[in-house]
Amino acid sequence: MFLLTNAVFAESSGQRKPVIIDYSLKLFFDKNLQKVIVRLHNKSDINLKVRRDFSPFFLFPTGIYYFAVNESKDLDLIQQVIQMGHDPSLITIPAHEYYSNELGLDGFIINYCSILSKNSILIFWNYYLNEDNYTLRPTEGVFRVRKTDVKCDSN
Repeated sequence: MFLLTNAVFAESSGQRKPVIIDYSLKLFFDKNLQKVIVRLHNKSDINLKVRRDFSPFFLFPTGIYYFAVNESKDLDLIQQVIQMGHDPSLITIPAHEYYSNELGLDGFIINYCSILSKNSILIFWNYYLNEDNYTLRPTEGVFRVRKTDVKCDSN
């Protein structure tokens, strides 16, 4: 059985051609800070203004879609925190500069310490932005959080 789908795209006649931004985005767990670090590097020659949550189009507050799995044979999905609300304020990332933000693991994963007592956690993520002014091409990644990385009360 085949499932055929059609994609339909529309553009307003007043829309300008967006500028494609050269950028890199990395997420990783910093053991010293005990936080997930989000670091965006604006590699382009123009200043970039984006929402602090990184996108008005995603339902997730950071604008970065992610999911977490147990690092086990079955790669079981882990229950995630779905935060409500967005931060629509704009941040400016100057040309050739960096923007960094920190997020606690508790903003990602429910009961992460009990999960880490059995397995490491893999967090897969992806991000892109396509709006009137800018297009940031899709990027994705994965990072691992080990029990030895996190300071839990049970340690």
